[in-house]
Amino acid sequence: MEHVVIPEMKLAFITSNEHHTYQYDYKRSINLNRYIDKIALTSFRTRLRLNKKLYSKLLDNAIESIKESKDFHDILELIYIKSMDFKKVDKFVEDFYLSIR
Repeated sequence: MEHVVIPEMKLAFITSNEHHTYQYDYKRSINLNRYIDKIALTSFRTRLRLNKKLYSKLLDNAIESIKESKDFHDILELIYIKSMDFKKVDKFVEDFYLSIR
């Protein structure tokens, strides 16, 4: 879990890292890293480093897969777009929506 937002308390715990930096106007910021028990963390350092590398690799792979999917979508769209009757699709969606309402 990277973020926790509690609107009722006007409170949020936000993660900011190299994958998504948090830039927002806030009243107060507390760096929770200073509360980490460095001695206890030492025994997990190797595992944490490996997990960070794996997380980055998986995220990169996911982004690449999304890009490839978009490329395939664009190619398919070139094939069918000329034959598409969007008015009929809109009508179908509207009729379907009304039937399940």
